[in-house]
Parts: sequence; C-alpha cells; structure tokens
Amino acid sequence: MIASRRTFFGWMVAALRGDLFRELLAQEPPHAGPPNDFGTLDYLFKEIETTGILPRMPGLMEAILRERFDRAETDYRQGKRRGVGEQGIADAYNMLATELTVPEYAFTSPRQVRFVRMQIALPVNAKFMEIEEINESVGHEMSPLQAAYVFKALVELKLVSPDFQVPPAVWDQTYDSLMEGLERAQAARKQAEQRPQGAQPGQYRVTVGGPVGTLRAGAPRETKYKELYDIIGKRITFLTPGDGFEIFDRMFTTLGI
Repeated sequence: MIASRRTFFGWMVAALRGDLFRELLAQEPPHAGPPNDFGTLDYLFKEIETTGILPRMPGLMEAILRERFDRAETDYRQGKRRGVGEQGIADAYNMLATELTVPEYAFTSPRQVRFVRMQIALPVNAKFMEIEEINESVGHEMSPLQAAYVFKALVELKLVSPDFQVPPAVWDQTYDSLMEGLERAQAARKQAEQRPQGAQPGQYRVTVGGPVGTLRAGAPRETKYKELYDIIGKRITFLTPGDGFEIFDRMFTTLGI
C-alpha cells in the first residue's frame, strides 16, 4: 500500500509538469512565517510529514500546494476573496471519498466539519482559528489555511477514530450533545485560567470525537484503519497520472484554493 501511495503521488507530480512547473521554478518559494510556528504553512506541512498517517509529499507537489495556499490566504487577508465554508470542506472531502470508493462511514457532513473545526479551536488554538466562543453564532467561513488544518484533521480522524467511522447521518444525530460538551469544556478551561496562581485546577478532559469533556465507558472499539487503508490502496493502484491530477485539482478547486 505504501508503495502504491507513493506511486500515486509520483503520478500527480508528473501530471503537473508543464507551464505551472516552469512558473514555479522561476519564483522564490513562498514564505508563510517562521518554521515550527503554529498557524503557518511550514508548521502544517511538517505536521503532515511527521503524522505517520498521511504520506510525505514529493518536493514539487509541496511547492505547488504551498503556492496555492499562500496565494489564497493572502487574497483572503486582503479582502480579495471569500473564506472557505464548512460546506465546501465537506463537499471537497466527499468528492475525494467518492473517487477513492470508501464505505459510507468514511464520508462526512457539514456538521461534522464544523465540530472538528470547533474542536481544533478548543485547547490552545482559538487564536489561530479566530474562534473566541464556541457556539452556533460562529460563522461558517474560515481562511484557506484554517480550512487546511480542518481538512487534515478530518482525514486523520476518519482514518483512525472509531467515533468518526460512522455514516454521516448517524454521526449528525450526536452533534448537539457533542457541541454542548465542547462548550462545557471551554467554560471549564476558562474557569481554570481565571483561578489565582497556585489554586487547585478543576479536572476535565477533551476527547477526540466525543462525547467531549467526558470519559468513555466500556471496552474500546476497534478502528477501521486497516480496512480503509486497503480500500484506498487498491483504488490508487488503478489511477492514471491524469486521474490523479484531476482529482487533486478538483478537490482544491471545490475548496476555492
């Protein structure tokens, strides 16, 4: 499977060679900020490289992705384009899921995207995600770079977390209770931050997938990671270079990136 995935990314790189490739070679590489600084492209790509779940991208593909994200983020911050909506992330993800012929439990919904986005903002990343208060009044658009973090987190959760490996319609039934859990966890965190120095902090836990702020009871469920891994690997084996680029381009076009 690993070899198949590398071959797929090699195909995508080969398909990208042309005018864009020559244009990129003539440019200075985009800089998104200091390396290892959370909220930058450098940090995002380092996370992808070290996660152990997603494959390491070839240098050329990484350069192309950086260029697209850098341009989209700059335009967004300058007010030249709208943000990326939660619906757009769900559509792009489900387009990819359809192309990879994964089971229904590996698809997503706008509500699930929203929950993942809020969950990312909860512990320490509220400033980067620009979400001061977790509630339904938060708008549905975000910056391209924020969307990239949400998309990456969603892919990882769908691959390894049993709590996310359920059909979207089934998962959506738990949305309200999960969001309430996030709000409680945020309130508890804020209370802890307001305690005098040296005071005993309260105890709360945030779990990936939920219920958030609670401890799960019962035996742990098995992840469907291997099943998904094998399905995706077989599908990738039959993709041509043109197929790979078309999927890649359509996914980011759907995101508006």
